[in-house]
Amino acid sequence: MTISIPSRKLAHRKRAAPKQKNIALVIVIEQDKDGYFAHCPALQGCYTQGETYDEAMANIKDTAILHIEDRLANGESVRDAKTVSLTMLEVAA
Repeated sequence: MTISIPSRKLAHRKRAAPKQKNIALVIVIEQDKDGYFAHCPALQGCYTQGETYDEAMANIKDTAILHIEDRLANGESVRDAKTVSLTMLEVAA
């Protein structure tokens, strides 16, 4: 998922619209009996749910944007995901 966020560097200029920076984030969506659970491993505490896959995806996008805006407002950095590995693991149950 790629999210656009306003750049804080240009906020001090008058009449200039803030530039947007795209940040690529890995999103994990899992299905259970109650619907779908979505979280973003790169943003600790960034998770949500939805009754459908599409609802969970829309909710995690909104949640990630709010999470990033909050981090930037507190002077924290947010980085793109660099390396991702998604693997299925089968174990005896």
